[in-house]
Amino acid sequence: MKLPRNDSIAGKVLRLMLDGKARSKLDITDALGLHPAKEITARLRDYRKDEPEGYCLDVRHWTEKRAGETVHVYQVHNAPQWMLDQLADERRKEQGMGVAA
Repeated sequence: MKLPRNDSIAGKVLRLMLDGKARSKLDITDALGLHPAKEITARLRDYRKDEPEGYCLDVRHWTEKRAGETVHVYQVHNAPQWMLDQLADERRKEQGMGVAA
């Protein structure tokens, strides 16, 4: 299985979230310059689906109060090693360092 393309919304959202940090929809849209937020949450839901439609990821979701507003927060928990390896390989390629065999 492969990660979604870098230039797709699914690919951008997944690559951002694989660091395991908790982010609100606004945090994600601001970081990636993507809108609307519904597209972001749709991709996060897709990641939870079983293969082949999704990646069967543990995407956690909860609400928090921030400045008196209810905010939805998402976090990818325990991403599979193959995803992290592919992401690391991509980053090495981008930096011109080559890929480990």
